[in-house]
Amino acid sequence: MSSTTEYAYHVLALFATTSIALIFIASGGMKLLRPKQFVGIVRDFQILPDVLTKPVAYLLPYLELCVALFLLLNVYRDVFLVVAVIMLAAFTFAITINLMRGRVSISCGCFGSRKQELTWLLVVRNLLLIVVAMIGSINTGHLTHVALAESLAVILSIGVLVTLYHLSAVIVRFWRLPS
Repeated sequence: MSSTTEYAYHVLALFATTSIALIFIASGGMKLLRPKQFVGIVRDFQILPDVLTKPVAYLLPYLELCVALFLLLNVYRDVFLVVAVIMLAAFTFAITINLMRGRVSISCGCFGSRKQELTWLLVVRNLLLIVVAMIGSINTGHLTHVALAESLAVILSIGVLVTLYHLSAVIVRFWRLPS
């Protein structure tokens, strides 16, 4: 493999890992802002026994932040990418079960208490995030070859993509407004 190709894989892995980390930071942080509401969201999914609802709801944001921190620090990156994939798969499973039950009018809980009903698009999004997390494991251990400038460029690129995502949601919302 040429050094240029290897370098491109390093940057791709960095982009994927950083994307997952930033998503987990945003998700965990927003859940911490309204923990009681998040307990209600977890309860609404009707997946866990009631006795586990509160512990899971209170621990999940900290687990998301822990995963994100280890990914950003590139410490045990493969382990925490696996944890991220398991978490994303569990979220996807919970959403899918509720969609199959016909229960769409509950918040997904993706970023705390934000009101976003369950849709199959959320399942697709989570499956894509699982793929992104798997891409993060490309050439494990070699991310130190990526310079600080490239790391900052990756973070900036992710910021631009997130901004475009949210901007597109605003545009769609205005587009649907009645005349």
